[in-house]
Amino acid sequence: MSDSDLSSQFAALSDVAKRLNAKSDTVNQLIEQFQDKLRGLNVGLEAWVLLRTEPGSEDLPVPSQRRTRRPVRATTVTVEISLGHARGDDGWGLYVKRIAYKPQMPNMFPPASGEVVSVSKWIKLVDASRATRVAALEAFPKLLEALKTAAESAVQTIENAKKFVR
Repeated sequence: MSDSDLSSQFAALSDVAKRLNAKSDTVNQLIEQFQDKLRGLNVGLEAWVLLRTEPGSEDLPVPSQRRTRRPVRATTVTVEISLGHARGDDGWGLYVKRIAYKPQMPNMFPPASGEVVSVSKWIKLVDASRATRVAALEAFPKLLEALKTAAESAVQTIENAKKFVR
């Protein structure tokens, strides 16, 4: 690759980076507006939607029958990053959580979804990475649908309980 090719690629990246940075400045504003609208509805129910699944690794001890020090090996896990409306330390808001799963054992009956290896502390969506915040914008309609479903289920449960108690 010649120096001029490299220079033109940097120039093109510079142009896109400027546009991305200008647009990214509005991402937190959009998140805050959406969060404020949800708070105004006072749903008071938790709902989560999957943003993405990615491979990962966790350092897990290797099982040993002897009491010798054995090295720790990296075990492949699946990592799910989810967007949620939940109650955190600062009240109801938009959060991101990361859950790592060990792969399920082959030929298990009944089939298992995998063993949870770790669950990260929730972080506020506005504090998440740019990529996660942008992906969350796309997931807002799914989150609204999940909240609507949770609210309908809660209403039905309350109505059923009223009939039962009377």
